[in-house]
Amino acid sequence: MKNKDIKSVADFGCGSGRTLFLLADKHPNIICYGFDSTLFIVKKNRQRADEQALSNLHFEQDTLPNIKSRLSFDLVYSIATLHYIRDIKLAIQKLYQRVNAGGFLIFNYPNRHSMFWYRKHIKPSNKEMRTRFSLLLAGRNLITLKDITNITGTRPMNFYRAVGEKGLRANVCVYLHKPYTPNPNKNRVNTFPAFGKSPVLIPP
Repeated sequence: MKNKDIKSVADFGCGSGRTLFLLADKHPNIICYGFDSTLFIVKKNRQRADEQALSNLHFEQDTLPNIKSRLSFDLVYSIATLHYIRDIKLAIQKLYQRVNAGGFLIFNYPNRHSMFWYRKHIKPSNKEMRTRFSLLLAGRNLITLKDITNITGTRPMNFYRAVGEKGLRANVCVYLHKPYTPNPNKNRVNTFPAFGKSPVLIPP
């Protein structure tokens, strides 16, 4: 990570936590949190973190869009998770609320190109995949860049372009840099802890 001021990172929908384990091991000064809805996965990740003596890596059970954790972080990301969420706008709003002022939010999201791609590549006989991506296939949780701007008050930027890679329109990944001074025209954006902090407790 090039930004030396990042002190805390969270992955919502972390699954096996592959990226978090690599990050926590390489950067012991960064506090890392992984959140997942499945308790079995959370317990398994906790055990692995203990075995590897990664005291800076923590896992908690939590679910989008109704996040229970009141912690905020310098960097929040959610990859391959929003595709399963019905109320995707609320999920993005809640994720953005967990970002410290001056921090970053990274996520990919389903759009109309995603819907057409999945409709083309998931066969009717594959009931498991059709059930897993039922919201996306039906076009019930699609979102646009304009929607993201309206939700957060912040313009999303292309993540793949920022890291010098070529992305697909069917798998758009964006990042948002949260300003230190909230936009006064966006009532849903309040004051937040400053960037460069360990996880901060958000007031109720």
